[in-house]
Amino acid sequence: MKYPINSIRAATSQLLMASILFSCSAHSKTTCSNPDAADAACKLDARRTPVFSGASAEADIPQCTAEREGNVYYVKATGGFKVCSEGVNKDVSVVGAQGPQGPQGPAGEAGTAGSNGTDGTNGPADLSIAGVIAPGASLSLTHNLNSMTPAAFALFARNGRLRSVSQYKNDVGRKAIVVSGADWDGYYRPQVVSLSNGNVAVLRGDWPEQATHSAAVDIYSDEGEIVKLNAKVLPALNTVRGIAVSNGLLVIYEPSGTTDEYFTVISNDGVTVIAPTIFATSPGNNRIKDLKKLSNGHVVVAEQAGGNAAAFHILDPINGMVVASNNSAATSSDARTNTVPLDGKFMLFFTDVALVPNTRVAIFNNDGTPNTAAASAGLGNETILGSERIASDRIAVVTSSFNNLSSTLFDLNLNVIRATTKYSPLSADSASPISLGNGNWTVCSTRSEGYCISFDREGNEIFRNGDLFASSASADFSAVAALGNQGRFAVVSHDDGNDTGVVNFLQPSAGRLDLEVLDANTVRVVNRTVESLSIVLGINQ
Repeated sequence: MKYPINSIRAATSQLLMASILFSCSAHSKTTCSNPDAADAACKLDARRTPVFSGASAEADIPQCTAEREGNVYYVKATGGFKVCSEGVNKDVSVVGAQGPQGPQGPAGEAGTAGSNGTDGTNGPADLSIAGVIAPGASLSLTHNLNSMTPAAFALFARNGRLRSVSQYKNDVGRKAIVVSGADWDGYYRPQVVSLSNGNVAVLRGDWPEQATHSAAVDIYSDEGEIVKLNAKVLPALNTVRGIAVSNGLLVIYEPSGTTDEYFTVISNDGVTVIAPTIFATSPGNNRIKDLKKLSNGHVVVAEQAGGNAAAFHILDPINGMVVASNNSAATSSDARTNTVPLDGKFMLFFTDVALVPNTRVAIFNNDGTPNTAAASAGLGNETILGSERIASDRIAVVTSSFNNLSSTLFDLNLNVIRATTKYSPLSADSASPISLGNGNWTVCSTRSEGYCISFDREGNEIFRNGDLFASSASADFSAVAALGNQGRFAVVSHDDGNDTGVVNFLQPSAGRLDLEVLDANTVRVVNRTVESLSIVLGINQ
């Protein structure tokens, strides 16, 4: 059942005030799909309730901490609401657009005064309830209206905004934006990077009526809303790559007409923090680079140097310094060199076709000094396409052999936890597996439709979607990045035939919030997303 926004606004304000004054009465309660479950995710933590409370002035609102994440406060002095989100008490607007004035109806005839009826019993003091609901859990409201179709409403709070639960799927759970004005070629496979402030940077090629390549950086929210297009333009470039660091976005690139490699750091809104600094020279350029952040905050850049040698460079994004360079870390004749940062060191994966088996791994300390000599990675003759530490004690490696993509799960000592598993035939495009932050991880691949597969920490497949993101028969898969730490992610795909690209903001599930009427006296909302959300459930009397 749908209701006008004004009725929802009015009902929401009245019910939230009632909630503040009376809290949850004996007529309302919170339940999960299994009320007897011992799982803490199915119970509202006592430290997180009541989610709604009042304050005379903004100064009386408690400091926003992790324990108060999602709490909503009514400020008596201003008549407004505040929500605790990401360490800040943010304004929450529950006011919709005013509807048009309706025509005045005719005056009716005055009726005769009737006799006073007997007083009825008191109704429920509170017909709204709120809570921070974990994925898979639910929030129920019991009332005594005895209506099979009560006028129920449910709202969720995210990024300081209060919205109807019906908006979650399209606004947050699954959204695609087209990237235009891009030069999609071997130099410029577009990338998506999650910034330290929660926004998302999209690096794309740009060739606006000029003979040299350039690159642009666009900024979006983690829901795909435009924050700033062309926040930074880097002119006359060949290859370009980026990674989020504590002070913004570190970008590495090669200027057109040279093989020298530079890095620069720009802030999260596009302002230059560290001027372009050369960090490597090479007789031949390399278009494939792997960027990872080390445990000390430095960035390791893995590549193939001249002479077919696996190489790496270590950069300090805060001070703008080159910490170490090694252009012959290991003999290699394959451009795909990847790293896995550990605690105080990192693994360097590479392919050596002079040896059989040819997948190799060496370990270096964070300062670039050798730790362990190169040895077999236990992956036979596969070609390394991506590697990632997807949990504190787990490493996932994506490989290719005869265009078949596979993934293998190891512990930190490269002991096999889950053996090599083929997941995509007839495809040679992929990217590093990424940790989704909630114990799961995902890999994505190009097929005629494009798809991503998510696994749990033991390597068991938990979700596969054949049309999860926009693609085509001539598409290239480009990049994938986690959004936050609760399971959402962004994927970039490239249609080579139409010279267009799409950034897809996704989660590995249907991604929705369901409002249900259970019976004449009970309604509930079920969280079928991958993230914990502050939810308000109410009944219009």
